[in-house]
Amino acid sequence: MNRSPEIPTAEVISTEIISAQITAESRTRRLIDRYAVTIRWITALAAAVFCLLSPRVSGWQVPICAAVLGWAAFRLAQRRRPTTTVLLVLDAIVVCVVGLTQPLTSTPTAVLTQTGFGLNTCNPASLTFTWRPSRKVAALLCTLVITCYLIGASMVDGVGPPWSTPAFYLLPIQAAVSRALLELVIPAARSADRAAAARRSTVVALEVATARRAAEREHWAVLHDTAASTLLMVGEGVPPSADERIRRQARRDLRTLGASGDFSDGISRLADDLQRVVGDSALRVDLRITGAPQAPETVALATARAVGEALTNVERHSGVDAATVAARTVEGGFEVAISDEGAGFSSKETGRGLSESVIARMERVGGNVDISSTPGHGTVVVLRWRSS
Repeated sequence: MNRSPEIPTAEVISTEIISAQITAESRTRRLIDRYAVTIRWITALAAAVFCLLSPRVSGWQVPICAAVLGWAAFRLAQRRRPTTTVLLVLDAIVVCVVGLTQPLTSTPTAVLTQTGFGLNTCNPASLTFTWRPSRKVAALLCTLVITCYLIGASMVDGVGPPWSTPAFYLLPIQAAVSRALLELVIPAARSADRAAAARRSTVVALEVATARRAAEREHWAVLHDTAASTLLMVGEGVPPSADERIRRQARRDLRTLGASGDFSDGISRLADDLQRVVGDSALRVDLRITGAPQAPETVALATARAVGEALTNVERHSGVDAATVAARTVEGGFEVAISDEGAGFSSKETGRGLSESVIARMERVGGNVDISSTPGHGTVVVLRWRSS
């Protein structure tokens, strides 16, 4: 019985809670990355398909559009995976190649009306590259794509210099607006994370306070069951014949109070704990065990201590020197009944021994207690526990 539950620290609880958390910002950035890949390449895929189905498809359009079609299909197939640096670089290379090869794939009319294959590939890319977490990387990729597109468009016969095309003004404005929208979303996600962190801190503080309170109550219950009970017996005066009983009880108290506190949350045989409790009692106890009741060590320890206090109450208040402890296995747990044929009492008048050291102790480990007693007809205390 040299086990006592330890108090979980704030660090332990907070680590367990935070390890199970995924921040709103990280979830948002993952979704943004997935949407960026989807928008970037589903538009390019559609543009490539329409380009290949065009009745005026040229010789260079076929390999360029087929390459974009293959890469777009590959990227869309694994869009749920995070975009690595290698994939990001390859995305930029494919898009830049499409922009620079516009003289081979586009007509002056398509460039000036902004309906060509090059714009339908480069424009979504420039918008979604601005969604990269790093502002410098986003600006670099976006500028690179727009520059390649404008260079390629200006080389198309009949188009003229880059600033003569509508895209020269439109693409940078769209990219700036796209980045501005992202700058609104991410702070909102961070605010949600701060709110979640504050809530987690509150939960941690509550868990620690609850654990400390439970440990304090168990500590005082142990003191009540051991040193306080023995000192009360000495203070009330006992006949010389009871000296051995006091010595035995004092030895039991020293074992309990000097416990190391080390325990694991493994399974314990309740029968062994009950035999030790019965052996420490001054009563003649008839111990009956049906089955092989088992429970986590914390539960078995609490139950054994509750049984010990119940036997102490029989010894001190019932007027008899015998009791029965009957333990049995039930579905999902166990029941332990402590009964005597003594003086009994009104079940409404439970003292601290029963209320704290028996009832509250069992409730702290998820069990419950039923007490049946009437004056002159003995007492039955039933402890129950079932795993949740």
